[in-house]
Amino acid sequence: MRGKIKAAFLKYYSKSTRAVFLIIAVIVCIVVFAGFALDSRTFLFAKGKLILVETARTPEQRGKGLQLRAFLEKDQGMLFFFEEEGQYVFWMKDTFISLDIAFIDKQKKVIDIQKMLPLDTDKRYYPNRNFLYALEMNTGWFEDCGIKAGDKLFFW
Repeated sequence: MRGKIKAAFLKYYSKSTRAVFLIIAVIVCIVVFAGFALDSRTFLFAKGKLILVETARTPEQRGKGLQLRAFLEKDQGMLFFFEEEGQYVFWMKDTFISLDIAFIDKQKKVIDIQKMLPLDTDKRYYPNRNFLYALEMNTGWFEDCGIKAGDKLFFW
């Protein structure tokens, strides 16, 4: 019986439809089974890659950011949420790892990506336009994933 169901599924649904089903199933499983503090983490989907990132939603969380971290896993990062679009400044005080930062507008489109050097307290990082979100990842992550200005990110 099980084989007949599988054969019918494979017969009636194209590869792309099956891929969509698989992605939806994975997201549902992660949401259901990852019941740990999603208030401090969120899923982010970009260019076919689904990752779980930390979030900084309060002034205190945004102020601390990724400071005092000695290491950041390959697909880990931090997504900063602001209450309204504006010009916010980032710096690398007490941040020991090299990061790239993507500034994201209210439509969740990347408007700029900049490289940030560790422990550089002199340089300030900000784009030339207002933004609502910022995503910090390991240096090279955006390039490795093919993410550039104008690309749309999906997160909730």
